[in-house]
Amino acid sequence: MMTVLYWAVLCVCTIPLSFGLAWVIFDDLDGFVECVKYWIKPDILSWIQGEHAEDWWSEMKLFIWIALSAGILFGLHWVAQTYIV
Repeated sequence: MMTVLYWAVLCVCTIPLSFGLAWVIFDDLDGFVECVKYWIKPDILSWIQGEHAEDWWSEMKLFIWIALSAGILFGLHWVAQTYIV
């Protein structure tokens, strides 16, 4: 039970940082929605429509945001385990 509570607290603590990263990476909500649309859209359709570069960049921004958010979460876990607990 304690580990579930611990991870829930860590996730809640990283929400503001993840939103800050999203604001920096996507600029606004429309940029985020565009990235999600390209992520859902099949790559072959983007090739046919001539939007492969936009598709690739949008998916890369989404991946970078997810990876950095996860990195912040696990970095905070490391700090908590190393210096606090």
